[in-house]
Amino acid sequence: MKNSSSWRQIQIQAQDAGFVIPQEKTLLDFVQENRITSLVLTGDSELDYLKSALANCKFGTLDPGGLLVVFANQLGMKLENILSDVAVDISTHCPDWIYIAINKYLVTTDKTWPDLTPDYDQDLMNIVAEFITDIGYAEISRHNILDLGNSYNFAHPTTNMYFGKNK
Repeated sequence: MKNSSSWRQIQIQAQDAGFVIPQEKTLLDFVQENRITSLVLTGDSELDYLKSALANCKFGTLDPGGLLVVFANQLGMKLENILSDVAVDISTHCPDWIYIAINKYLVTTDKTWPDLTPDYDQDLMNIVAEFITDIGYAEISRHNILDLGNSYNFAHPTTNMYFGKNK
């Protein structure tokens, strides 16, 4: 468990006992509803809390029906590097499910993306969805919370997507 001065812990400690960040509850519900028993966690180092929240799951290697969890929550990360890393993780772990959470305030790019609109949130999710669906996954859902400082974006990114392997 991370020390109590981590950003995630500071935000949670400011809440009532038993508080769960909404994005985390959605992820935990997804794992339960899809009977996922194995996960690979990549990205943010604060993902360790999932190990205690999902004590019945195996972490580090995937069984059939496993979930790749990708947290992109580091300052200065490049979108093209996130996608490249996800492609490697998919090739390495062969997940049936993928969850990607991106902190939209920290991601940058060196690439010029065609067909962008004034809706940054949807554009970001469209780029990720196109990339992931092109390598054999179907988008299940996407979520973006308008974060006005009360949605814990820096503890659990509010721009997130779920994918399932095309059978």
